[in-house]
Order: sequence, then structure tokens, then C-alpha cells
Amino acid sequence: MRIVALILLLANIAFFGWSHLQGARTQVVSPQPQIPSLQLATARQAPTTQCHSIGPFADDKQVQSVAAALTARGIGSLARTAERQVPNGQWVYIEGFSSATDRQHALQKLKQAGLKDVAEMSDPQYSGRISAGIFFDPKGAQNRAARVRAAGFQPVIEERQRTVSERWLDVELNVGIEPLPPAELGIAGPAAATITWSNCAPRNGSG
Repeated sequence: MRIVALILLLANIAFFGWSHLQGARTQVVSPQPQIPSLQLATARQAPTTQCHSIGPFADDKQVQSVAAALTARGIGSLARTAERQVPNGQWVYIEGFSSATDRQHALQKLKQAGLKDVAEMSDPQYSGRISAGIFFDPKGAQNRAARVRAAGFQPVIEERQRTVSERWLDVELNVGIEPLPPAELGIAGPAAATITWSNCAPRNGSG
């Protein structure tokens, strides 16, 4: 009986030791932390303001008057100048002469046909041409060209250009806000037909 009890006791001790050893070898694996993914803001915000230009103005006095009217209404403005090409009449001339003698004969023939204001060009840029006049009325240029053809020559009608400098005012308004009518800014008379609002011109790198 004692032998049986001793055997059971030893068996219990052995089992206890074995189970303790197995528990020590067991590795507890902790869960991997979840790293939140990065979210990049790629969408740009829509603009809240828009640039408008008013002009062109004939002189600095007009610019200052309209700028003051805008300021009185709480609207800031920025003055700028811009250059552009505008028509400057039509030039009627004759070209294609092979020599100075041919040009002199042509001048004589044109004057005999009643075109007393024709002249040979002395500017090296236009050497070889005979000028038959500059006209700011297209109809006048056409009539002169017809008389040159009647005299036996082939005229050329060339549109002339000149550079003008214009004054403008740029303002920034909230999107959806319409600019004030020019009449409310004190623009009246002939200027009312030429001074208008438009979108601002693109700015170059120099500002």
C-alpha cells in the first residue's frame, strides 16, 4: 500500500515538473501594432477671389478718380500700364522697280495722271518704293489704289500699326461678386463707351 502511494506521489511530482517546463518554453507572440496609413492632401482649395481689370483710361487723372471711387467703397486697386498695337492708317505704295530711272519715269507718269502727292521713299528700309499716300479712311485708300491702277501700276495697301500705352486698374473681388458698373464709379461722357471691366491679363515673371 505504501509502495502504491509512493509511486502516485512520484508520478504527480514528475507531471508537475514536466508541465512547468513546457509552460516556460511557450513564447507569447504579441500582435503587431497597426500603423495607420498616411493620407496626402492632393486636392487644391478652390480660389476665393478673382482679379478684374477696369480700363483703359486716357490719363492719370481718370485713373486716380476711379481708384478713389473704389477706395470709398472699400475696394483696393492696383494701377498698371500695358502696351498694344493699334491700327494707324493704310499706306498705299508701289514697289518692284529695277532701277532709279524706272522710279523716276513712274513718278512722272503718276503725276501726269493727277497724283501730285506721290513721292519716292528716301528711307533705306523702304528704298525702291514710291509712296502714294497714307489714309486713315479705308475708303480713301481704296480710291487712291484705284487711281494708281488706272495709271498703269499695281498698288500695295499696307495696314500700319502703332504702339499705345494704356492705363488700367486691377482689383481683387470675392468669387461671385460682380464689379460695380462704370457709371457708379463716376465714368460718364465719351469715356463710358470705352472704359469697361474685363478679366485681368496674365502677369509675367517680372510682375
